[in-house]
Amino acid sequence: MTIIESIFLGIIQGLTEFIPVSSSGHLELIPKMLNMNQPSTSYITFLHFGTLIALLIYYRKKLIKYLSSLVKVVNKDNRKIDNDNLQSIKNIIVASIPAGILGLLLSKTIENIYDNPDNTRLATVLTAVAMILMGILFIFANKIFTKKKFDLEKLTSKYAFIIGVAQSFALFRGVSRSGITLLAGQAVGLNRVSAAEFGFLMSIPVTFFAALSGTIDIVRNESLDLANNYSIYIVGLLTSLIFGYLAINFMISFLKKRGLQDFGVYRIAFGIISLLILL
Repeated sequence: MTIIESIFLGIIQGLTEFIPVSSSGHLELIPKMLNMNQPSTSYITFLHFGTLIALLIYYRKKLIKYLSSLVKVVNKDNRKIDNDNLQSIKNIIVASIPAGILGLLLSKTIENIYDNPDNTRLATVLTAVAMILMGILFIFANKIFTKKKFDLEKLTSKYAFIIGVAQSFALFRGVSRSGITLLAGQAVGLNRVSAAEFGFLMSIPVTFFAALSGTIDIVRNESLDLANNYSIYIVGLLTSLIFGYLAINFMISFLKKRGLQDFGVYRIAFGIISLLILL
């Protein structure tokens, strides 16, 4: 992989991690369309460090409040504890459990599906079909999810767990973590912006461990000369960070005005074009 390719892949990761069109789906299909070297699952998960840092920067004030509330609990300063912050922390932890468990159980199996050269055609079909099916759900989301909408502060742990289960499906490329959590959030009654914000926040623990796992795999892979190629990984990380931050800002502003239909149309078109070109 060249520096230019790493920058290109970092841009894709940064933009599509938070715009609900599937970063893994784009990183699976676009290199094939352009006859680029297929990035490994370890490299893709390493790029998540960039988008993770973007999340930490964007939500730094909220995260500092959460941390402050935890410190007050430890210090037993009950008079100053913000119960809404504690509930949000609890919700994030509860929502992270399903994806964490399933990730540990299934990640290697799923990785073998996508990284095995013998499964190239299967991986393409699975990714493109996931893009299309999720696109259809996006188009009809407003008609399907008609519950009265509420803000993030009113989210219960039960609903947080349901959203966490939905997040687990993002293990399959083409689904989109931000997309599936947006749909699940709206399904339980969150408004669009709150659903997006909770999806972003709850992805922090899972994204951290996924990125850490990818980094460990890269270090353990003896075929990689890290001394000569570290710049490729750092450039990809920094690019995904910058464009990830821009994507978060864009999505929050966009969802205040519009729903998911536009992304649904894009996903369907991208999935169909991918099948036509690659099969």
